[in-house]
Amino acid sequence: MKYPKWLAGIVFLSILSHATAVYPETGKKPVDNLENYLEYLTDDAMDFKCTEVSGKVRCVETGFAATETDENNATVKTRFDRLELLFDHAVLSFFTSESFERAMAECKAAEKAGRGGKAPQKPVPTPLKDTMDRALWRTLDKMVLENFRVDVSSPEAHTSVGEVVYENGMKTDDGNISFDDRIFGTMSLRYRDFRAESNDTKDSAYLTLTHRLEEWLETDDSARADYVGERLQRLYAEKMGSPGSGSITLTTSYRGDDALSIRLEASGESAYGDRSHLSLTGKLHRLSAIFPPKSGNEKSLSGTKPGMPDFLFLSLDLNSTMNNREYRRLLEKDKTFRRYIMQYDRLIGERYDTEVKRYGKNPTVAGWFEEAKEAFSKIVRGEARRFGLSVRNKTGATAMQLAGMVIGQLAIMGDKMTEEEREKIILDTAAQHLDIRIEAK
Repeated sequence: MKYPKWLAGIVFLSILSHATAVYPETGKKPVDNLENYLEYLTDDAMDFKCTEVSGKVRCVETGFAATETDENNATVKTRFDRLELLFDHAVLSFFTSESFERAMAECKAAEKAGRGGKAPQKPVPTPLKDTMDRALWRTLDKMVLENFRVDVSSPEAHTSVGEVVYENGMKTDDGNISFDDRIFGTMSLRYRDFRAESNDTKDSAYLTLTHRLEEWLETDDSARADYVGERLQRLYAEKMGSPGSGSITLTTSYRGDDALSIRLEASGESAYGDRSHLSLTGKLHRLSAIFPPKSGNEKSLSGTKPGMPDFLFLSLDLNSTMNNREYRRLLEKDKTFRRYIMQYDRLIGERYDTEVKRYGKNPTVAGWFEEAKEAFSKIVRGEARRFGLSVRNKTGATAMQLAGMVIGQLAIMGDKMTEEEREKIILDTAAQHLDIRIEAK
């Protein structure tokens, strides 16, 4: 689906690209310059109204509607009731008349230099504009988008969401250390009543999935892949059209020794009865290699070891509940569909058995394959409504340590090693350090 080019700017104002050469005028007040700059970032497609309220700056666009034609000559209609951006008041310090005037002059000079000569020109640096863009992202505390909808004429597609709320409660300091970026605290994104519908069967995810499955099984049965993919596409069209809601939350905290703890939570549910929850925990070592601390905080890191950042994976948990009532009904009614599904169940089981023979010398790896085989079989046969995946780091080895172990073993084995031997080294290393559980019921 094609979206208007300014749409990315709704969430990612700091990285939006635009082609307009009409630069905004400089206002007398910083809040006016901020308003003009936001409209410039959206190619003047929006008409923001920015006001200062209780230490914040609120910028609002209401009743937006636009129609464009994409490169395939399809009509794209976009509309929403309200878009609100809430910035910390500190953002205005980057939009004084003097600094804004210099930034726009920089952009004009960069554009002029980029047009010079016949040969392709390298992008001209624009540090003043880049500073303003970073300021927008760093000071954006909240974004609310209400009743957003995109309609595409051909292939016909409709996407809508009742509400999207982004909140950034992160701070630049935690305890005795401060950074330039807001990296400590909680950031979240919530959405409500999301729907996505399309009649484009050429790009069906289910057809793609079944054909990829045929490739993995090395069977190349196009008739079977098409039949199963089309039935699944038809079956789940209603599910895709039902409203779904969910959230993503990132929580971090400083753990001393230049390390940042990370917890990512994501959950979603649909009116159709599907639910899922994902939890990921870890720790980022040598944080300052990515986010330099503010001047004067170097003493707090004097005892840490310099080097590249390193991620310590701790745990991952995925749990989902599926409403498979219609799927089971299709298995009962459509004999051809059931026959093909049972064939897939058998072929996938045989493929797993082959993999177990290849890596069965390691009982831990063999157990993973057996659990995956059983879980997938239950889901394919419509016998399971719940799926669970749990991964734990047993030894506390970091990503760089695990990579070093694998690379060291590969180096010892030399260039004559087969692909199967390489895969075995990777799996054996994972088995030594990870505890994995897979279950469907």
